[in-house]
Amino acid sequence: MLPRWSDVADVRINADGVGVRLSHRGRHGRVTHRWSGVADGRPLLDVVRDELRRLPPRTPAHFRLSNHLVRYALVPFNAMVVGTAATQAVARQVFRHVHGAVADGWAISVTTAVPGAPRVAAAIDGALQQGLLDAARAAHAHVAAIEPLLMTGFNAGRGHLLSTGWFAVVEPGKVVLARTVDGAWRRIATARCDGHWRRTVHGLVRRELPWIEGHGEGFCQVALFGWADEANGMGLTMQVISAVGEDELREAA
Repeated sequence: MLPRWSDVADVRINADGVGVRLSHRGRHGRVTHRWSGVADGRPLLDVVRDELRRLPPRTPAHFRLSNHLVRYALVPFNAMVVGTAATQAVARQVFRHVHGAVADGWAISVTTAVPGAPRVAAAIDGALQQGLLDAARAAHAHVAAIEPLLMTGFNAGRGHLLSTGWFAVVEPGKVVLARTVDGAWRRIATARCDGHWRRTVHGLVRRELPWIEGHGEGFCQVALFGWADEANGMGLTMQVISAVGEDELREAA
């Protein structure tokens, strides 16, 4: 069944709810938003199923997964590892080394990389991935992508990012910090945070400084997400903040 290209759904999945941004294309193009929270112990996938059923049939759905639902790792470059299957197998071993045998049940994806540089691996619970695929199939929706929020933020800010520097994705309760050198990913660190996300970013930078190449820059570029804004959907603000102090340096478009 061919996708319905007149509508596109951006489905944002957090641990406590699901947001849908539906873009209606064509002559009378418009955008609608809605947010459904998880309440009374209701399974997250049940909320996803209900939201997908409300979409027009054959709508392409882009799933954006909160970093609360994703684990990240860097996969070292190895010239002997060739092909998607082999790369994913190495990535699984990296996750197993850190998290143990539970990683065997995770669905893993690995990004492309600068030749010779480490790759970013993202892992989600295998049952969650299968649940998303099954829910889309039952609702007659087309799965266009399942993307971690780290990559959503990185792609959104790509035009503003320096080849060497700090980059952070901030959402309620979670910060993911990345370090790039000459366009290649070198470090990824995560931390839970309260409302003082700048303090969390500064702490992660200080923690990572001994492991980075060269000198640490004095600023960090940040993709700042909000999740449950029913009027505007999941908001995204790009900022540049001090990486060593509390003062914000400037706003980035």
